[in-house]
Amino acid sequence: MDIINTNQLEEDTIKLADKIEKTTAKQLESARKVAEKIRMKSEDALVDTRIKVGEHPMSYILGAAVFGFALGCLVMSSRRSCTTQSRFVNRSLDQANDLASRVSGRLSRAASNLKNW
Repeated sequence: MDIINTNQLEEDTIKLADKIEKTTAKQLESARKVAEKIRMKSEDALVDTRIKVGEHPMSYILGAAVFGFALGCLVMSSRRSCTTQSRFVNRSLDQANDLASRVSGRLSRAASNLKNW
């Protein structure tokens, strides 16, 4: 009984492997056809684009410039604007605080050196 089940199992496995191989081959062929269609359409689009730009180059250049300007405005609008206070007052105060902390650190080191002397 085990021999019959083993033989049947082997046959089923071989049939399944053949079925998987055929299905994989079909899928591969289908993928190749799709890739070829995509390649051909992209080549056609490239040729069409070259023809259109060749016919009307200024309109495409102007359109690209307008698109770039709009994109630049969008990027710049998302930035925080620099006010006069943040540019001059806050920076000066930050620099003064840094200078004061450095002077304070040097004075405290000098005072501790004098105590130890």
